[in-house]
Amino acid sequence: MKRLPALMLALTALPCASLHATTYSATSANYNFIQGSIYTTAMRISGTFTLDHALAPNLASYNLAATASNNTLLDWNFNDGAYTYTPANSTLVSTQFIVSTDASGNPTALGFGLLSPRTFSTAGQLVNDVGITTGDGVGADAGQVCTAVNAGQCTSLDASHASHSGVTPPTVTIAKLPDPSTVSAPAGSLPTWLALAVAMMGLAWRLSARRESASPA
Repeated sequence: MKRLPALMLALTALPCASLHATTYSATSANYNFIQGSIYTTAMRISGTFTLDHALAPNLASYNLAATASNNTLLDWNFNDGAYTYTPANSTLVSTQFIVSTDASGNPTALGFGLLSPRTFSTAGQLVNDVGITTGDGVGADAGQVCTAVNAGQCTSLDASHASHSGVTPPTVTIAKLPDPSTVSAPAGSLPTWLALAVAMMGLAWRLSARRESASPA
């Protein structure tokens, strides 16, 4: 009988494990400005970013990269049609990842720039970047040359021979992705899990009672 509280806690905790981390998607229209040979008009910027909590309502130009608690930026994964940017191979430009939301917490604006690689050792390395700023600019650049390095960061770029792409006007669709726990388990609502927990508790109690009654006095 002592195992029942532990069983209850384990079962009721199952659907709650992924309630906090929340992922959002951002997708631009296809490029309609192309320079160089890397990008085409069949490409676009698309990807996701993940926070430790869902976005709060009525945010105005809120910097996710600067927070230390709620809404901390945990991860990103963006592709510009030619290259993929993640925390492993890219860094935020000016440590900025800006969002705005409406009264329901839905994202209405997004602003970020990603630079790859994360660190630089010598001048002459090639630099790629991708960025989205809702209402202002959407685009990517590949093959820029880092001409100066200071403390592992590129401080000067030569973009004269780089490939460029852009979207005019800067159309971007931003949306909250469904909670994976509800997608993977059709009957995964909290009431359903609680009902299952109660049923399992009852089964465990009956099995325990049978063992106790069958034990010799």
